[in-house]
Amino acid sequence: MIFFKKYLPKLDIEEIQSAYREGVSDKGYPEAGAFPGIVALIKKIKNRGDYVAVITSDLPDSFFPELKRFNLDSVFDDVVTKVHEKSDALRELINKNSLDFDNTYIVGDSYNEIMAGKELGVKSVAVTWGLNMEQKLRNKNPDYVVRNIVELEKII
Repeated sequence: MIFFKKYLPKLDIEEIQSAYREGVSDKGYPEAGAFPGIVALIKKIKNRGDYVAVITSDLPDSFFPELKRFNLDSVFDDVVTKVHEKSDALRELINKNSLDFDNTYIVGDSYNEIMAGKELGVKSVAVTWGLNMEQKLRNKNPDYVVRNIVELEKII
């Protein structure tokens, strides 16, 4: 909620979700594509027996069809949508699944994932192929910054 408290302090969760839904629905935007190699890497990580989850601020009605489109709808152990405080969602998943903090990674393309990792003491991995520029991500001091799938796979 750090982001929302800072930039949208007067909106409650329902107003934020409504604004998001209005902003992205039926606007003719092209469908997002998967970063090359990410789908195969996610499946590889799952197939080796690791716990794999998604924490996203996306709404279920837009996110679940994306998972299905990339054939990832049955891969994740947990999918948590409509999240506005990633550290709370991550803490809940860690506790629910008795995850080891030393072997838990949060991977993302925004400050929210880096901040959640730092707050909880898990490793944060910033990927540069998302919304934020590499230097801005580095300024938040993630444990790792990766530019491609090969670098990401070496870490996790």
